[in-house]
Amino acid sequence: MRLEQLLVYHGAPTLAGLKIANLISIPEREYNIVNDTLLIKYNSLCNSKGIYFQILCSCKNRYLLYVYNKEKVERYIKKPESKHFLSDAGYEPGLRLETQLIILSARFKQKKEFPHELGIFLGYPVADVKKIIQFGGNQAKICGEWKVYTNVNAATETFRQYSCCRQDYLHRYNLGYSLLSLIVA
Repeated sequence: MRLEQLLVYHGAPTLAGLKIANLISIPEREYNIVNDTLLIKYNSLCNSKGIYFQILCSCKNRYLLYVYNKEKVERYIKKPESKHFLSDAGYEPGLRLETQLIILSARFKQKKEFPHELGIFLGYPVADVKKIIQFGGNQAKICGEWKVYTNVNAATETFRQYSCCRQDYLHRYNLGYSLLSLIVA
């Protein structure tokens, strides 16, 4: 699958403004479709619309590409509950988003433990991120974009919206719409 198709399909909720960020796992054998030059190109095209692309990790057999709406992520991590969670996870209050993403990326590389604070940078409910840590990812009420422990009805509706968005965006992309034209974030 071409990089643009991956971005459109997996990043659709972020491109559409429904979600603050997405994480796209790219198998190492396919990483040749993503390189620094291509990321620079996509950032130069999309940053003016608020969408950014960054490799967070080149872990084991995959690369993790973070697709995010910078303004929305900054707003979410400044919410008191998010800020408190990140502070407890070792992120100094007041750090710029770019610095926090460098720290997050470094935590992936440490490979001691999965950095669950990633959920905050993806816009997951803080209560669910806390429960994932508490229960080690077990005992979730439902699984979709994330493991849900609280507010199942809202999460179910959110998952449905993301799924419809992905299908719509992929359909439009296949009709010839460009990645840039699909960004409404």
